[in-house]
Amino acid sequence: HKVLIHKAGRRCGFTLIELLVALLLTGLIMTSVFGVLHDAMSARDHIHNVSQIQRTGPMILDMIEADLRAIAPFNVGFRRVFNGRKGSIGGADADSFDFVTLRKSSSEIEVTDTILARERFLNSKLSEVGYRLKQNRREPVFLELWRREDMHLDEDSFSGGGYSRVYDKITNFKVTYYPEVGA
Repeated sequence: HKVLIHKAGRRCGFTLIELLVALLLTGLIMTSVFGVLHDAMSARDHIHNVSQIQRTGPMILDMIEADLRAIAPFNVGFRRVFNGRKGSIGGADADSFDFVTLRKSSSEIEVTDTILARERFLNSKLSEVGYRLKQNRREPVFLELWRREDMHLDEDSFSGGGYSRVYDKITNFKVTYYPEVGA
């Protein structure tokens, strides 16, 4: 058995200054660890966004290209088949365009075949399509790309139909229009 012998009036433990210095050092270490962790998470998010854009961008452009390649080559009745508009949202380019396409619609309507006496689903061979941007409400630094489709050609070929979100992390969308073919 070892017995600690104290001098009269002296206590064992840490002084207030020693505790404050220990707390200060712990706070500095925790702050630097949090800074490194925050930077690592920011870098990870940035790398994820860039890699996702590299994967998603070509798919979006392929979809728009497929719609545009099937654009109606002539005006339908007195209706124009293409309408492009320049725009911006929060300082970012946010052009939009609508057109009539000969591509089969992605939506279907249910019809009753009276000859076969059964229900069937049909796609439209001529539909109105449009692309436009809206502000992303969850992440305001981004915009959302929306595709409009109306499988019925009506009086106003550039409105109506249903919207579906294509992608929610767009930074800008600028379309260049040429005054004539080959310009």
